[in-house]
Amino acid sequence: MTDGTVRNRLRRIGTWCGLAAPAIGLGTVLLATLLAPWFSWTGNALSDLGDPARATAPLFNWGQGVAGLLALVFTARLWSDAAGWLRRGALAVLAAAFVSLVGVGVFPTPTDLHVPVSVSFFVTLTYGLWLYGSAEALDGAPGRGVAIIWLGVGNVTAWVAYAALAPFDGVAIPEIVGAVALAAWAVPTALRLRRGDSG
Repeated sequence: MTDGTVRNRLRRIGTWCGLAAPAIGLGTVLLATLLAPWFSWTGNALSDLGDPARATAPLFNWGQGVAGLLALVFTARLWSDAAGWLRRGALAVLAAAFVSLVGVGVFPTPTDLHVPVSVSFFVTLTYGLWLYGSAEALDGAPGRGVAIIWLGVGNVTAWVAYAALAPFDGVAIPEIVGAVALAAWAVPTALRLRRGDSG
């Protein structure tokens, strides 16, 4: 097996990780909610599903940890083609988000580090999307870039709307908006890479 063959295989694995990460992350969250009759979208945080006192804890915590690790591999795949300080800066910020996502699984609620890693995930995800979208726009894909920037805007808007308007205590709804925003960036990006990998 030549070095080029190994490199191409690793690139394909990295691309597939971009599809697997959101599937596992979102899939385990949604499955955990179905297995938790006590869970309320307006009365709980998603992280309540990872409380070690709950039967859903292994599913939720392992799901977020694995999703974060796969997303880091996907980021490394993107880094291998990245040029320019803005795109690489965006990927560095997104990598920080995915490290924080791993932390959500490693430090479940109610451990002391859970809130810091959760906040870090949503904040760095937002800035990462803004920066990545900006890089796309400046590199000749303005429509795609603006769409990615607006995914970050949607994440912030969900939290602002919750803080200003929500008549309930749970934060699961703005949290799932952020998770969907991540998937809406990762999946199309991975599919574009996949078309290139098979070309």
